[in-house]
Order: sequence, then C-alpha cells, then structure tokens
Amino acid sequence: MDEFKWTEDLMIGVKAIDEDHQSFFDICNNLIHIENKGEIDRLVIISYLNILNEYIEGHFLREEKAMKKSNYPHYAGHRHHHEVFKKRVEDLSKLYIDEKIDILQDLIHLITNWLISHIKIEDMKYRNWITESNIDSRHLYMID
Repeated sequence: MDEFKWTEDLMIGVKAIDEDHQSFFDICNNLIHIENKGEIDRLVIISYLNILNEYIEGHFLREEKAMKKSNYPHYAGHRHHHEVFKKRVEDLSKLYIDEKIDILQDLIHLITNWLISHIKIEDMKYRNWITESNIDSRHLYMID
C-alpha cells in the first residue's frame, strides 16, 4: 500500500486544523508502514488505535468548539459526520482489540477515504467561519 500524501488542496487555512489533518496523515502512514512490513505487532497496533481514537476526539472537539463559537450554520450536520466516523473507528478498534480480527487494511482505507472526502467537502464549507481567532490552537499530538 502506498503512503498517504498530504496535498496543498487540503489546506483549510487555519494552522491548528491543518496541522491536525496532517497528523492524521502521519498516523495513517505509520499504520501503512506497519501493514507493508508484514510483521504485525499487536501491541504497536493497539497503541496506534488508542492514539487515533484520542486524536479523533481532540480534533473533533477543537473543530466543533470553533464552529459553535463562530455560529457556523451547518454545525449539526458536520457534528453528525464526525460522530459516524468516530463510531466506525471505535468499532473497528474494538474488533481488533477484543476479537483479534485483522482490521488494519479496512482501517487504513476508512481513514484515507473519509479524511480526504471530509476535508474537501465538509471542512471546506467552514473556511470562511473558523479563523485563527476563534480556534483553540493547542497541540493535540505530533508524530516525528
């Protein structure tokens, strides 16, 4: 599987949001590298699943707080998209952790497909609403 590439057309224009999105790409690329090696270490994957779920929670909270603060008119629909994705990732994580079912490829495809689609369609809608002044810009997570 090829690396997940961040491209400039995915930039929202708010530094914290763009950094969050790039970190999602980093997390996904680390999962791709694990998958490509073929030497699956359950503890490493479980760690990444925990990181991913926590990161989803923090990023979505950041976006949703900024949407509320800016009176974004499509907040409810956007939040619904977040909840559906979050539930799908949680369900896949649970399958892996509890039932030891190999979900890595499904998880990678879910993240890559959803993230690009969500950023290009849903997140671009709030570009004129969320600004540097109404966002909580604290770092959530960085992978080097």
